[in-house]
This record gives sequence, C-alpha cells and structure tokens, in this order.
Amino acid sequence: MIKGAQKKMIVIKTAESPIFEEAYFVMRSGQSRDERDMIDEANRIIDASGAGRNEKNERKVRIKDRTRSLIVAICGFLGGSAIGVAVTLAVVFMTL
Repeated sequence: MIKGAQKKMIVIKTAESPIFEEAYFVMRSGQSRDERDMIDEANRIIDASGAGRNEKNERKVRIKDRTRSLIVAICGFLGGSAIGVAVTLAVVFMTL
C-alpha cells in the first residue's frame, strides 16, 4: 500500500440483482466533489450502461404508457361529449 494515498469511493449494495451483489465507484484523484455529486454521477453511469433493463421491463413500460394514453383519450372523449350534451341541452331549454 502506498503511504498517504487516499481514494474516495462509493459502494452500492443491492439485493434485487440476481447477478451482482455490490458495485464500486472510485473517484479520480484531484476531484473535490461532495457525496451527492458522486451518487448522481454513479446513477448516470448505471443508467447509461443499461443496467437493470431488459426486454420484459421495457415491454411493461410500453404497455403502461399505452394504457395511460388510452385512458386519457377515453376521458377526453367522454368529457368533450358531456360538454357537447350540456351545451345542446342549454340551447334547447333557452329556446323553449
């Protein structure tokens, strides 16, 4: 071991992954960042690597997005129909 050498590192432990138990991120020399910056950068690297993504998870996300879009479309249609009926009834009752 080299005397006086100090490295900052972050250790990420996970129970969800069937493959990995821990991930280590070692900070470059001469960097003076706080812990939050280290965590944000570690998360950015993990997201960029595609870790945790697979076809099944991406398919679930796509289905959720389609379902949400369908619900919004149906609510918009029903809301617009209700307003149209209300305006039509108001005009009919005003002419009586």
